[in-house]
Amino acid sequence: MPEHYRPNEESQEIARNLASLTVNDLDGFPHEERRETAPLEMHARQLGVDAPLHDVAFVMEEFAWQRELARQVGDRMPCVRVSDEQEEGNVPLSLQVNWPFPRSPGWIRSAPLPPEALAQYHDYLHQYDARDSITMEPTNKVLERLKKSLGDFLAYRIDGFRAWTSWMMGGGQGGPRYTGKVPPGVSGLPPSGGPPPPLSSAPGGGLGVELWCNSPGLTIEFSHAYFIHFVNFGAPSSPVKNAVLAGRYIFQGKGPTCPSGTARSQIFRIPPDYKAVTTLF
Repeated sequence: MPEHYRPNEESQEIARNLASLTVNDLDGFPHEERRETAPLEMHARQLGVDAPLHDVAFVMEEFAWQRELARQVGDRMPCVRVSDEQEEGNVPLSLQVNWPFPRSPGWIRSAPLPPEALAQYHDYLHQYDARDSITMEPTNKVLERLKKSLGDFLAYRIDGFRAWTSWMMGGGQGGPRYTGKVPPGVSGLPPSGGPPPPLSSAPGGGLGVELWCNSPGLTIEFSHAYFIHFVNFGAPSSPVKNAVLAGRYIFQGKGPTCPSGTARSQIFRIPPDYKAVTTLF
């Protein structure tokens, strides 16, 4: 696993500002105010960020809705522990529930939920806790940590997309126009100190990634590392190949013997962890 690449200082600074503005806005809008775009995308334009952020906006809308739900259950949110090679920390957990009640848009205040919805919420918490050792964290602490973890993710997204653009335009180490394969004779880091190119790419900033694990025949899911909200990556393991946008990610598997999901992997940084290897499932 490559160890030497980190997003540059400019990307980190922009990412910290964008994350701080976005998280601060979670408490900033009254119930009746609606916006056509999520605050993250609005602030990204103001900061001159050209990296694609539609997936981050979607995840943050889901977080915002569940943060509103937390207001009605003691102002605490379910969190689980995740780790990478540098640190461990608690990350908020998405409860992917098919609610029979209306969900408000993510960036406005929710109307009070009926008692049966709150009872269902507590039932799901109990089910998750049996597997994940959930801790219920005060939302103010969750939001403070979210600023850092979202900023860390966005730094890789901003810097990684700049690198992808450079490769596509034939700049830096990419040499001639990047065609989705590393040009012959290319290895290591470009002179600018950016990330190494992936073995394959996809339009719009996609970077080819392989997930390797010890368990065959699983459907692999992945999540942004700042808020655990899994979506499909591919099948069957192992390896599973797909393209993702730059960021910090966690993986898990699902199958007949583990319908609720395996243990979660460590955090992978993409780039440069194009070959993501976990021994946790």
